[in-house]
Amino acid sequence: MQDGDIEGALRVMAPKLPRAVRFRVENSLRHFDLAMPLLPIDREMASFRAITGEEEAAAALIKALQFRSYPHADRLSVKDHTHKAAVLACALAVKANMATGLKNLRVMFDLKDPRIDVGIPVSDFGVTSPHMKDVVLQPVEPLDIVRAAPPGEDGTVLSRDFKKLAEGAKFAQIREMLRVHSNARNKLLYASNKSLPRSRATAQSISARRSNAMLLISIAIVALQTDRHQALLCEAIDGLLEVVRRLPLSERSSST
Repeated sequence: MQDGDIEGALRVMAPKLPRAVRFRVENSLRHFDLAMPLLPIDREMASFRAITGEEEAAAALIKALQFRSYPHADRLSVKDHTHKAAVLACALAVKANMATGLKNLRVMFDLKDPRIDVGIPVSDFGVTSPHMKDVVLQPVEPLDIVRAAPPGEDGTVLSRDFKKLAEGAKFAQIREMLRVHSNARNKLLYASNKSLPRSRATAQSISARRSNAMLLISIAIVALQTDRHQALLCEAIDGLLEVVRRLPLSERSSST
């Protein structure tokens, strides 16, 4: 399914979501609708719109997790730019985790409910019979699946990946990413002692932020479609809170 098809489905679903999620989803989509036309005439505002659209999608996911009372989700704040950047980092980790083990996921949208499901071709499990080539397995909930870590390691693959994010060089990288991401808006709006605000945004970078937003909104819908707490989301919350916990207090509070 192409990005445009996914976005079209999400636009139909948005009005049916709980209000706290719905309005943030609709505002995210609105920002991206305005970002690209602005690019040729006001690059800084185009970039500002794209950054805000991405953050609103992260806020929608936070509100969805809180609506379904996920453990520790109440410790996340939609007013904290660092939290929203960390939500994006962890959502991308969830996506990478699923893509590594399950290479040919088929995404299915129920526009009426709304609901998102995934089908996993049996070929991903090594089944090569020609009679089974169109057969897929559909988990009851898309993000309620976990992959055990390799022999000799504790926990799951995702918990191992999040542990790496919160340690050593990996943590230094994500800390720098969060710092740059959370400060990006101010650099677009205010002059420094040396220069006027300047953006390097391109159509490609805005499209990348848009794709990130569609991922965040999709995960929000998956979180909302059941009151069951899905395993991957529970692990993701624990992972991002550990990353945020390790940030110096000055960095955490300066982004609110």
